[in-house]
Amino acid sequence: NNYALSAEDIATILQKSSATMKASGNSLEESIALGTVAQEVQQDSSKVGNALKTISQRIRGVSEDGEELNANLREEVKNYANGFDILKDDGSFKSTYEIFKGIGKEWSNMTSMQQAKLGEDLFGKHNLTTGYAILQNYQQLDKVMNTIADSTGSVDKEFSRYLDSTTAKIAILKDTITEKWSNLISSDMTKGAVE
Repeated sequence: NNYALSAEDIATILQKSSATMKASGNSLEESIALGTVAQEVQQDSSKVGNALKTISQRIRGVSEDGEELNANLREEVKNYANGFDILKDDGSFKSTYEIFKGIGKEWSNMTSMQQAKLGEDLFGKHNLTTGYAILQNYQQLDKVMNTIADSTGSVDKEFSRYLDSTTAKIAILKDTITEKWSNLISSDMTKGAVE
């Protein structure tokens, strides 16, 4: 493990964000890379996972409540990030990973006012620190991706170690108990309705 996070941190980040990250065009590895870079600064995997979920939605112009956000975000990014486009040639969005890398390359060339405006529009007030952490350390994204590619066996071993831990066993037990009760209640309710 070359980074300041554990397998449990990765699991928490993915639990909070993986569905939205996948829908936003990110691979599992890209999601882990974004989470790793943010976690190294934030040191709060739950907050990082929630932030990645929200940021991915905001970039696509949707709030957590499903409301449309800044309709001019694409043009704003192009203006501040030296022409970088958040859309592909076919008009679909680039992945969150690609967008962070593209904006990150131009981040240090922006004025503090541009960074503040773009940061708030992209990330929202509650997720600024997570977004800034990734943009200011965007070079780490490729390093994390290379580490993932070079150490697939190591990641599996680390995750297996987490699954053997007490915390994971308790989480698995809770899920099992919840599932058993749900099945029992559904079964009893069905039997009662039939009788």
